[in-house]
Amino acid sequence: MRRALISGASSGLGEAFTLALVKEGMDCVIFARRIELLEQLQMKCHVIRANSVMILQLDARDTNALNILETFIQSNALTFDLVINNAGFGYIGAFKDMQENTIDDMIEVNVNFLTRMTYRLLPYMNPQGTFLHVSSLAGSMSGPYMNVYYATKNYVSAFSLACDIEFKPLGLRSLAFIPGPVHTQFGQVAKAGSLPIFNHVKSQDVNSAIQAALKGLKKKQRFIVSHPAHRVLLFCVKHLPLGWVANIVSLLQQKRTQ
Repeated sequence: MRRALISGASSGLGEAFTLALVKEGMDCVIFARRIELLEQLQMKCHVIRANSVMILQLDARDTNALNILETFIQSNALTFDLVINNAGFGYIGAFKDMQENTIDDMIEVNVNFLTRMTYRLLPYMNPQGTFLHVSSLAGSMSGPYMNVYYATKNYVSAFSLACDIEFKPLGLRSLAFIPGPVHTQFGQVAKAGSLPIFNHVKSQDVNSAIQAALKGLKKKQRFIVSHPAHRVLLFCVKHLPLGWVANIVSLLQQKRTQ
């Protein structure tokens, strides 16, 4: 039986990935902070296919999180065909108004945990296994008023590509999923649910985004873009001066901070 490991699986993209993979016949190991939501998701998956999901309560901000995860993996003799680095969060607002602990937590979850989890999971990957790192359209530009989040997603995209080049001789792949605005709880956490960018950039429901991700996984695309309109946006971003793009993003988002 093929098996996936999914971080940040209690809601949004992580929940949708879990349901979709279980429907496709893959077993899943999922973890997140909110155990009650994990238990609810486990029950949903049990209806689809019995005993298809194992759950673990884990906070990616916890310095001991990866030790707990690795102990769980070893205790259950688990190996994986797919690892989805999905855990992450954002914040909208002026940088000067951010709390230092929010900055630290965002970098810890979006960058440090993702990086270390990839490293720790290498010995537990099956031949031809794949890492899928959830990045964002934000990973192709600078984003005033969400600057730390945009910076972390730039890291994710760059890290994923470099890993893919290194991992191919090992028989593994490292791919980046590039969703644009998706209707999940992320917007609530980031205080960005009604951002003007949701009106200017084509948004989509979470299930259609997941289907695009699964299709890209099967094709082993290094950068899996979740919507055709977003490919046009990325093309434009690559051919405009970085400063122009950052100023446009600033104008779109600044109203929400006033």
